Amino acid sequence: MELQSLNIQASDVGFLPIVSSFVKKMGVVEEINRLCPGETDVSAGSRGQRIDN
Repeated sequence: MELQSLNIQASDVGFLPIVSSFVKKMGVVEEINRLCPGETDVSAGSRGQRIDN
């Protein structure tokens, strides 16, 4: 039996990237913007963060 060496790296990223991914998939920002329309350049659902569409 021949064994191969694997180069595996791990790091602690916390829970925010996971939550952010679910929020994007569920369309939470779009729903907040639909329910709370505004006249500003920054959407209510983004909290000032950049949103990639």
